[in-house]
Amino acid sequence: MLACDAYHAMTTDRPYRRALAHGEALAELGHHAGRQFDPAVVAALVAVLEEHDGQLEPA
Repeated sequence: MLACDAYHAMTTDRPYRRALAHGEALAELGHHAGRQFDPAVVAALVAVLEEHDGQLEPA
């Protein structure tokens, strides 16, 4: 859940910063895999996001 929430937070505009692009967010998740996020969870999330063109919500 944490990895999914982090991806969503990184890819949406916030009052204090612009959203990251899909690829930038994936790179950030990958960078923190094994530290902040379980590497298996990151891999599963990336697979799902790639399958759904980076969309977490149904189209």
